[in-house]
Amino acid sequence: MAGLGSLLATAYRGDLPDGLPDHAVSSLGATLSYAKDHAGGSALAESARSAFTDAQSLTMTIGVAAALAGTAVAFFALPGRAARSAAPEPEAKEAGQPG
Repeated sequence: MAGLGSLLATAYRGDLPDGLPDHAVSSLGATLSYAKDHAGGSALAESARSAFTDAQSLTMTIGVAAALAGTAVAFFALPGRAARSAAPEPEAKEAGQPG
């Protein structure tokens, strides 16, 4: 999960315009707050919302792909219960017979 959060933050920051101070790119809220107080803020706010949406889409796509890959590994690589239950069980020794 931390990896997906880092991916989201990196993708978000990468889509923002250059030249913004560090405190303004730390989150969507910080960018919107910065945009409210500066000239050209409405264009920056729209750009920030778009960057965040794009970053979320990328992160969710990679998260789903990782989940599907994990499912495939579990399905094909791990031993199945059906194989264990289909194997004949050894016959129990009857009481009193020498073994």
